[in-house]
Amino acid sequence: MRNLFVTLLPLMAMCDPADLGGMIDSSNLGRPGIFLFDRYPGGLGFAEQGYARLDELAEAAHAHLVGCPCGDGCPACVGTPIYRPAQQQDLDAMKKARDIPGKAAARAMLEGWLSRK
Repeated sequence: MRNLFVTLLPLMAMCDPADLGGMIDSSNLGRPGIFLFDRYPGGLGFAEQGYARLDELAEAAHAHLVGCPCGDGCPACVGTPIYRPAQQQDLDAMKKARDIPGKAAARAMLEGWLSRK
């Protein structure tokens, strides 16, 4: 979901994808949470637009995911793994490449989110 949100929010906020970042962290909430943020000190309001349009963003992420013809997930729909600290992300060149994030898991989370509306 994080990858989908970071990919689709720039289309809604009318900004460059490099203007936004996102991460999943559980240290502040005690459970995993998605944090989207502007990549400028003090922010420019792009992530705030994501918060204001969160349900619309989740619907767009679900439509994007469902519209992808792949079976299990691919870089075009669920993105690639995020490395902390940042590393070379050419999955074909890495000897121990991490798996692509799961399409079924992202779909289940989004459908759970959207069913609560």
